Amino acid sequence: MAISQEDEIRESVLRLLNETYRRARGRNSQSLPISTIKRELKGIGYQDREIVGALTFLVDTGWVKVELNEKRFFINGRLTTSNQIRYRISDVGIMHFSGPSRFTSSSHYQGINITNIQGITVVGHNNLVQVRFRDLFESLEHLGQEIRANASISDHDKIECLSDLQTIQSQLSKANPDKGIIKASWGYLSNKIAGIPQFASILGMIVTLTKEILARSS
Repeated sequence: MAISQEDEIRESVLRLLNETYRRARGRNSQSLPISTIKRELKGIGYQDREIVGALTFLVDTGWVKVELNEKRFFINGRLTTSNQIRYRISDVGIMHFSGPSRFTSSSHYQGINITNIQGITVVGHNNLVQVRFRDLFESLEHLGQEIRANASISDHDKIECLSDLQTIQSQLSKANPDKGIIKASWGYLSNKIAGIPQFASILGMIVTLTKEILARSS
C-alpha cells in the first residue's frame, strides 16, 4: 500500500525517537525536546509545521509519550525550577520496529505468548493482525479516522459504521477469516458512506484488498 506524505513524516519522527531510545544509556536520554526533533528532521527537508503536526498525531494516537523533565537552577541566588517537555517513543512505537513481544499487554490477549504464533504482527494499540492482512487493517484504521472527522455523517451512523469496521478488523487476527462476516459487515459499512466523495479513494483501496483476502482465505 502506498504511504501518504503525512505518514512518511510520522514514520521519520518515530524512527528518530526509536533510534534515540535504542542508543540511550539512561532514562533521561531516551527522550528528545522538540527543538532537537525539529533540527534533525529539518535536515532531511521537513518543515516545522509538518514535524509538529506529525508529532501531535503520534502523541494523540499513543505512538509517542510526552514527558516533563524538571530542571533546577539558581537565578540571583534563588532556586528556580522549570519543566522541559520531551518526547519518547511508546511501547506501541517500539513494537512497530521490533515486532511483537511476549510482554505485550492486551486485555484480549494477555497471557498468550504471541511470539510463538507464526505470521502475527502487532499494529497500533496492541492489535494482533496476520502479517498478510496488515495493509487492509491499516486502511480500515484510516477509514475509521475519516469517518469520525466527517461532519456529514450523523453520530448514529458513525457508531454503526465504526462497529462494522471493528467487526472486520477482529477477523484479521485469524489465519482464516470468516468470509461471511467480512462480506456482511463491509456491505453495511460501504453502503452508508459510498455516496460521500472524499471516501472514494480509500473505499476503492479497501475493496481491492478485501477481494484479495476473500479470494485466498479458506
